[in-house]
Amino acid sequence: HIMGIEPVINQPLHSVVGEFDGFEVRRYEPYVIARMRAVDAHEAASGRGFAGLVSHIFGVRNVTAQVMASVLPIQIASNADGAPSETIAFYVGQQGAHLPEPLADGVELVEVPGRTCAVLAFSGFTTPTAVEQFHKALETAMS
Repeated sequence: HIMGIEPVINQPLHSVVGEFDGFEVRRYEPYVIARMRAVDAHEAASGRGFAGLVSHIFGVRNVTAQVMASVLPIQIASNADGAPSETIAFYVGQQGAHLPEPLADGVELVEVPGRTCAVLAFSGFTTPTAVEQFHKALETAMS
């Protein structure tokens, strides 16, 4: 998975276990994401594929009308061949937090187990080319 996390927004609890030239290693506590799979790649690329996800985050389509603290996508899944898939997810809270159930079709809350990750900070929009460049930069920094 490729994760982009904006430092000024709500993000999963973590501790930095190592700082290296160009990246850091973080240990993340278990957390919850709101995830949606688009019908197809065209729908995902157009943005229509995750309108239901955004409506959940903004409280329009969840059972309590609660607005979530995080509004930026943090996870875009890639297929085994590296091509983007039709899955996008947002961090919505720590595991065990009381989170509203989604009403939007295709949106699901998923618990993500604690894990250790190598993290390369970057900003801006992600395109398949940019993701590949960031992936290569992280691999180079880790070698």
